[in-house]
Amino acid sequence: MHEQTLVADVLETLEVLTEGQALREVEIALGPEVNRAGAEAAWNVLSAGTRFASTHVTWEQATDLLGCEQCHHEFTSDGTGACPYCGGQGMVLEPAVPISVGHWEIDED
Repeated sequence: MHEQTLVADVLETLEVLTEGQALREVEIALGPEVNRAGAEAAWNVLSAGTRFASTHVTWEQATDLLGCEQCHHEFTSDGTGACPYCGGQGMVLEPAVPISVGHWEIDED
């Protein structure tokens, strides 16, 4: 994944959602294919000098929804794909989005 492009999209989205206000904190979920270190580095570079530079970011791991081909249970996975019920191979039913904004708080100061 291109972490810099994904983070740039998140910053553009936050620009609209926060209507010019500074953020105290934000939760960002990364899909299984996104490199967290790369996303963190991209955030630091792209937010430098902006009102988001001092925002506390909590990085979360988004999961895919899988279905087991053997026992037919549905489960979430961070990319391993092994069924927690029977150990069988899971098939992706709903992939996690590469990056998404969860909860955020405006800086009231």
